[in-house]
Amino acid sequence: MLTTNPINGIQTNLHSASASFATIVGIANYIIVLSNSNASLGNNGTFTIFSLVDTHDITVQKQYYTSDVLLQVFRANVSGNMVVNTGDITAITNYIELVEPFPATSAPGNLVGTPFNAIRLTLEEYVDRHDDYPSTGTNRSTTIHPLPDIYLDGYISYEGQDLEFVPLAFSCQQQLVWYETSVVSNSNPRMVETAFNYQTGYIDYTDIVPGAVVSETFPLAPSFDPGRNDIFIPNNLIIGVGGQIIKSDGYVYPIDFEIANFLIEIPSINFNGEQTVNIFNDLVANYSNTGHTRIGYEALRFSDNSFVGMSALSANQVRFGVAVQSLSPQLNGQDPQGIVGIIVDNRIGVSLDFASGLLKLNMNNTYVDPVLQTLNTKIQITIYLKQAGFNNPDVVFMPASTSLNWLGLG
Repeated sequence: MLTTNPINGIQTNLHSASASFATIVGIANYIIVLSNSNASLGNNGTFTIFSLVDTHDITVQKQYYTSDVLLQVFRANVSGNMVVNTGDITAITNYIELVEPFPATSAPGNLVGTPFNAIRLTLEEYVDRHDDYPSTGTNRSTTIHPLPDIYLDGYISYEGQDLEFVPLAFSCQQQLVWYETSVVSNSNPRMVETAFNYQTGYIDYTDIVPGAVVSETFPLAPSFDPGRNDIFIPNNLIIGVGGQIIKSDGYVYPIDFEIANFLIEIPSINFNGEQTVNIFNDLVANYSNTGHTRIGYEALRFSDNSFVGMSALSANQVRFGVAVQSLSPQLNGQDPQGIVGIIVDNRIGVSLDFASGLLKLNMNNTYVDPVLQTLNTKIQITIYLKQAGFNNPDVVFMPASTSLNWLGLG
């Protein structure tokens, strides 16, 4: 009795009440041939013994004559007459045992180990064909035949055919087929709202400065990750008059935009050429994951209270602005030659690389008043943060040759 494996259709359990499979030594080296099955022709054929179950049961696996198996048979037919006979066996044996003359000087012995030509036709898979696996067949779920079988695929009437003297004639009918790589599908459905539930992924951006001592509060928040729920809104989210987006603590949810200003007072010293600083590393980013910038300032935060990471520039989340807030020139001074007098060559220069955050300053003869802030030279740096990223380019440069005409001065 055969019982098909529901997971692997080419395997079946063979039960025999009269057999004693456990007494057969090396049973895995044997094969079993089943024939005369009228209930399902797909159960006929040669089976490899896959494993011993018990005394009366073994698991067998059907052998299929694929093109690779048939090519192995062709290799044994060294004479090329489509029949493996004693002449082929003798030629192969003499080649293995180095029988003189070696190598052989005449056919078929001199053909052993030489290449041969074969035509392999790969046809489109035919699902639910009438000669194999009809969709309406009553024995579809019980037959051991999920793979193509040469004796069932329309060729059962040729079993025992003498191919040497009565070759088979066949014809191929070309059909138009679709390759998966050539099929492209697209759609534009009306989407609906839905919720996505995740077992992990909860992030609590608490307003805690790294290194600070935090007072213990009660009740204590659980330390495990409760997961999160994401809601998908396919189109407009309409809020009525007086409505707001509110956080769980009752406060209004901040929009994704933050601004920070830095006011840099310029010392009363002449610069020896350009001085370059990296305002992104020094003033903005969480440089080493400690919550501080490279020079120790607290790193800036996005609207959700998370720190600005080192990848924020490449993610297009940061914009810079720089301006001279006030200029206080030094009126009296001494030049490098030691000449004292009125200074007439005050110089102030600012250049910012918006892509890298490199700020270059070139200043000369500036004044710092110890009392009045209005008499100090100051540079104002403005940082704009948007976690979702900015749409517009960080800067559009207009050269002097263009601005000359734009301003109507040319």
